[in-house]
Amino acid sequence: MNITKENTNDLNAILKINITKADYEEKYEKAIREYKKKIKMDGFRPGMIPTGLVKKLYGTAIMLDEINRLISDSIHNYINENKLKIIGDPLPHAENNAIDFDNDTEFNFTFDIGLYPVFDLKLNKKEKYDYFEVKIDENLIEDEIKYYCNYFGELKEIEEITDEEVVVEGDLQELDSVGNIFDSGIKTEAVKVFIKIIKDEDAKKRFLAAKKFDIIKFHAKSAFPNDTDRAGLLKISKEKAIENNSDFQISINKIEKFSHCEVNQSLYDKIFGEGTVTGDEQFKEKIIESLKVKFENESNYKFKLDAKEKIKLDSEVELPSEFLKRWVSLVNKEFTPEQIEKEFPTFIEDLKWQMIKEKIIAENKFNVIEEELKKEAANVVKYQYAQYGITNISEEHLEPMIAHMLKEDKTVNKFRDKILEDKIFDFIKENVKLETKEVTLEELQNMFKQ
Repeated sequence: MNITKENTNDLNAILKINITKADYEEKYEKAIREYKKKIKMDGFRPGMIPTGLVKKLYGTAIMLDEINRLISDSIHNYINENKLKIIGDPLPHAENNAIDFDNDTEFNFTFDIGLYPVFDLKLNKKEKYDYFEVKIDENLIEDEIKYYCNYFGELKEIEEITDEEVVVEGDLQELDSVGNIFDSGIKTEAVKVFIKIIKDEDAKKRFLAAKKFDIIKFHAKSAFPNDTDRAGLLKISKEKAIENNSDFQISINKIEKFSHCEVNQSLYDKIFGEGTVTGDEQFKEKIIESLKVKFENESNYKFKLDAKEKIKLDSEVELPSEFLKRWVSLVNKEFTPEQIEKEFPTFIEDLKWQMIKEKIIAENKFNVIEEELKKEAANVVKYQYAQYGITNISEEHLEPMIAHMLKEDKTVNKFRDKILEDKIFDFIKENVKLETKEVTLEELQNMFKQ
């Protein structure tokens, strides 16, 4: 067998393969013998069918299988031995001549291959990259404090209904068509009714005028037209709530009102851990610090989007587009030509970025160690708890959660990709001229909409 490579240009090449009878004869004859043992044919005992008959009936198909296997293995070995960097898979050349397996003993095949491009990263300290940093103003600080006061607030019992912010609690009962309690109807204890979400104004007025131990009647669908809200109130399925058209009554047992948590030592301890913050100024500093971390993620995300596009443009990564379009079409046979045409530009851009990332990782020998994976897992857990206002998780509590997360291969791979991506963008930041520009949160958020 002989394989030669001819470069069409810097991005495309063809592999010419010459196969002689000596290359496949032994394996072909062995395959014939194996097949002969398996097939059954009337008039012959198992395994006793004449070899010539087997070849006549099945020889071409067996020959084709053996040659295809030989070609696949040979191309694979040739690429590895010659350390060729290719994109996609070799494709049969469009102008391959028809092959006569019945009469020919020597065969020639031609395959197209896409070559991995050679390119330079255009990163230097003269290149300006914008980095947008959110200005932490008094409004942001105040909003963050309000968020914590609201999050750590609680319902407190009061004696009378003062306004729409009041919540009443009582036992709910379904009424029949004449206004009496429906014995086999819906009955629910300790139901909480938020007066401000009542849509029926007459019903709302009756609640606002009520006192503890009063009984209020209302039509559920009119007072709570939202099917999900009404299902939650009646503690039934949404489907049953939609079907139900009854009046209900509630006997008020408790009146409550939401009370925001006061800004004091108790709030400091709940947010940052006991004794971590001991005064107003220190509390404000910690709020500013947490806001910077919070908005740094958004700033970094914006930088990544911009840097990614600029580096792709500056690095001028050229690809064998026509070859890749053929390859994408073959490996995605479920896609129509129109779908391929529509999605192909995005595929090309993603491929360029993947090559740039691989180059940065290889040239800088970036890798990921176990401690980095544990740190990333810890950050994820802390972020999840922070969504519920919990920011002071102990290491003892973190460790089993981290261990559980790192048992999942899919999760580990996700963390590894994230860590490598962070290292890539840290590398970019270090090798360009970073221009920090202070913007408001609204201005930064508007940039994502453009």
